[in-house]
Amino acid sequence: MKRYIYKSIIFVLLSIGFSLTDCFASGRGTTGANFLKIAVGARPLGMGGAFVAVADDVNTVWWNPAGVATIKRKEATLMHNEMGEDISYQFLAYNQPVRKLRGGLGGSISYLSVSDIQGYSPGGIKTKKLSTYDLAISLCYGLKIVPSVSGGINFKFIAEKLADKKASTCALDIGGLWNTPVSGLQLGFNIQNLGGGIKFIQERSSLPLNGKLGCAYEFKFFGAQSIVAVDVNIPVDYSVFVNGGVECKIYDLIALRAGFKSKDDLSSGLRLGIGIGGKNLAVDYSWLSRGDFEDSHRMSATLRFGREYEESMIERDIKEHFERGKKYFNNGQMLKAHREFKTILLVSPGHKGARDFISRIEVSVEQVEVAKDIANFFTQGEKYYKKGDLISARAMFEEIIALNPDHREAKNYINTIEQRFGEVVDSIFGRGVSYYEQANYLKALDDMKKVLTLNPEHEKAKQYVTLIEDKLRELEKIKLELRMKQEEKRKRRKISASLKKGLSYYESKQWVKAINSFNEILALAPDHKVALKHIVICYYAQGLTLYKEGKLLEALHMFNNVLRLYPEHEEAQKKISQVNEECKEKAEEYNRQGLVEYTKGNLKEAIEAWENALRFYPDLETARKNLERAQKEINK
Repeated sequence: MKRYIYKSIIFVLLSIGFSLTDCFASGRGTTGANFLKIAVGARPLGMGGAFVAVADDVNTVWWNPAGVATIKRKEATLMHNEMGEDISYQFLAYNQPVRKLRGGLGGSISYLSVSDIQGYSPGGIKTKKLSTYDLAISLCYGLKIVPSVSGGINFKFIAEKLADKKASTCALDIGGLWNTPVSGLQLGFNIQNLGGGIKFIQERSSLPLNGKLGCAYEFKFFGAQSIVAVDVNIPVDYSVFVNGGVECKIYDLIALRAGFKSKDDLSSGLRLGIGIGGKNLAVDYSWLSRGDFEDSHRMSATLRFGREYEESMIERDIKEHFERGKKYFNNGQMLKAHREFKTILLVSPGHKGARDFISRIEVSVEQVEVAKDIANFFTQGEKYYKKGDLISARAMFEEIIALNPDHREAKNYINTIEQRFGEVVDSIFGRGVSYYEQANYLKALDDMKKVLTLNPEHEKAKQYVTLIEDKLRELEKIKLELRMKQEEKRKRRKISASLKKGLSYYESKQWVKAINSFNEILALAPDHKVALKHIVICYYAQGLTLYKEGKLLEALHMFNNVLRLYPEHEEAQKKISQVNEECKEKAEEYNRQGLVEYTKGNLKEAIEAWENALRFYPDLETARKNLERAQKEINK
């Protein structure tokens, strides 16, 4: 199945490339809204504009909307570009992962402006100054179709103004991304600016439609994370051109980039870039040669924030507690370390590292530094107690008891706190009952567990915990039944589609394709009568076809499949007998051919002939003995 998916993806990408080449036949200068061609992001531009298959940061909103589905954290970027001649270009983009949508959402604003232009009347007299701008606002959605394949779509609103004339339209981009089975290799495509064109005054111009196909390969180069990428562009108003580029990250802090564009009317097409920053903030710069014009300098800043999409909160918290615990332990702050490791064991009782450190702390409990920590925590416990934070105070005193069970003052404080906990317990219990009556079972269960943490003998809280867990099990059972019904519906739809396809192939006598379709049905429903009936006919018909072509073994396989499904099939039985006889004759012919080659001293040819004989008739004993004798001789 996986192989089928991969082949389908390659077929789709190649089809898009060839179809775009055929469709894009317009000449240069025939499109409107040409500011949409301005590439964004100092990082992609530093790589020569080869980014459609890289697509691993917020710039993917412009380059390939499918990449939005793969980005793990919230990201925002701002790019400023002074293009000369009082023309400036700004680009702002944002994206974030959305677990419920199985992907992510993003958006961008592109704004091209020109400083006020002096207006003139037809007679050459100065009039008021004119303003002009181009604006594009986009909303993007990326979806993870399967773990290795993503798709995306980018909706755009486009507006242009020149003096007092305005025009607007809508367009969309469609992209795809495939993380191939080859480690580090990724393929992507993006069809940009699909739309009906833009009408300015009385003239309508088509949008600058462009197709991008790209590949990117990520690898380690002398320990540095590196990327090589190549994009093929197929624009509607220009001939096909290629972008290529490389990026090399040094210590995850500095990124060096270089690239090229195969067709650049102003220069050689060389691009260079550099990036500085870490996981949360990066500043990127790119330089583009413009020949006789002033060189172009692009600057962009990217901010990343929030937790990674794939890493759970609990895992992150465990890592943070463990690192803090190690730091406290190495600094000799044993009590603080003990508290961190104990917090880990409350969530993950089997955490080996935390258990090992607690054992080491308990061994060193008699050390003087631990006694100092006990005194410090005792002081903190008293402060919490005076503030009325009884839970934190008790935690402090219990940690002291864990390290020094005979600490009398800590015990006295714990006894006093336990007496005052009754009031807190009643308040939390009442809140939990209210949540239960509102059918908010998770919050109710959380409160009841808090009650039992403070008072393990609270019988009513125990009863509510039992009731709530029963309710949650019932809800889970209902959800499971719904999932099963949905799965059954999907199964029936798939069977129906495969049956329709299989019958179509059957009618057109495409036996192999029909067999594959009917096998898909039988994999889901082994007793499907229509599929069983037709697949038997297809196997027999394909067997006859192969037999006529002289492919005896393949035909025999087909006839055996007939008997596997329908043992009483008389025609198949006869054909199997007939084919077996012909196979036996074929085997004897190969056996004689082997003897001839053997007498000539051609051992390799003789071995090949006897192996063919046994392939057609494995029970031909003379061929087997001859083969064994020849193999011994050739191995001497």
